[in-house]
Amino acid sequence: MARPVESFSCSYPDFDKHSAGVIEPRRVCPHTFHVVRFGLCWSTLTELCLLAQVKDALLADFVYELIDQAPNLKKLDLDCGGGEGVDALFQLLGQEGNNMKLEVFKLSGVVGISGQDLQSFLLTNRNSLRILELRTVRFDAGLWETVLESLMREFPVLKELTLLWIADSTTGVRNAFLCIYSR
Repeated sequence: MARPVESFSCSYPDFDKHSAGVIEPRRVCPHTFHVVRFGLCWSTLTELCLLAQVKDALLADFVYELIDQAPNLKKLDLDCGGGEGVDALFQLLGQEGNNMKLEVFKLSGVVGISGQDLQSFLLTNRNSLRILELRTVRFDAGLWETVLESLMREFPVLKELTLLWIADSTTGVRNAFLCIYSR
């Protein structure tokens, strides 16, 4: 048997704009996630890194399926390139029944996410999350302070927290705010 896939990185940059490009899920066979061989390969995945603009709900569904099909995922790194589908992605990720046990979560390049949706997703990982990085994240609804308070109260194993360029629609940009938290 071949060695199991443990780490997968998908970087789809748009070099003309110096930003994340757009993955086109229509180019991927719609049955990919239901093929047994894909499931076997993806089931051993522990690290997933995606650099791609989540531009709409269709792409949010695609990214969600990639994440959902990796039951042993421990590290997730998402750079969403400011796409408008990020809110839909986190609505899916924050649903009840999510069995993820992430230890490391890094999120960057997010414009327009609900603080409640991000908080719901993070809470599904509260007993396993050790390292959290939020970089260039702008909340459309909810204050980022609410998410921060939840992290301080409800995450027993959180060791490191990094926040950089966090903003919300109420308080505006918080300059280059960096907080590194260690327990």
